[in-house]
Amino acid sequence: MKRIIFTIILISSFLFGFSQNDSTLYKKGVYKTFSDFKNKIPNESVEFTTHQLKNNLSIGIQLRDENYKRIKKAFAVSDGETVFVKVKEVQKLVRKNQKVGTPLDSGWDFMPSLLKSKDIIYFENYYVGLGTQIFGGKSYLTGIIYNLKTEKFTVFNSNDKINEFITEFDSDLSNKYNFSGKRVDLNKVRELINEITTEL
Repeated sequence: MKRIIFTIILISSFLFGFSQNDSTLYKKGVYKTFSDFKNKIPNESVEFTTHQLKNNLSIGIQLRDENYKRIKKAFAVSDGETVFVKVKEVQKLVRKNQKVGTPLDSGWDFMPSLLKSKDIIYFENYYVGLGTQIFGGKSYLTGIIYNLKTEKFTVFNSNDKINEFITEFDSDLSNKYNFSGKRVDLNKVRELINEITTEL
């Protein structure tokens, strides 16, 4: 229970601590496929509410429509400001591009966008590496980027991945941000993403 409360406080403080650049808003509605999401074309409009389960040890969120029916068949759903992307669908795409473990979340749950600009959307989720899945261990909170230019999701599960993203996205940032060591500094990641979304 303490972890759930901490997670809610953490995400809330992060959301209010940084301002989103709303130059790219996904229109309110349901994006049934990744193709719809890439093209920013919602299939249908929907009124929905968000729900964090008490036994959910992640930041995954359930979405329910006006009839309180759980929304499942969607790649993403937007309320016009926050974009909620289904974790299960992101996992499928990420595995095609990088060998990673699985964000520790229910497959039908959605993760909310925390920061966004015309070029990127930033999410966070609990992550468990392949070794941890096999031998057991702790999960940890990590950043996840959707790059609208490359149309790819990247999990920041290693400093090498972050440096690779920086070089590909804006090589000038590599003069200011260089991630090294075994552990990823999430606060430094947030600082990086906040600078990117503020300047663009």
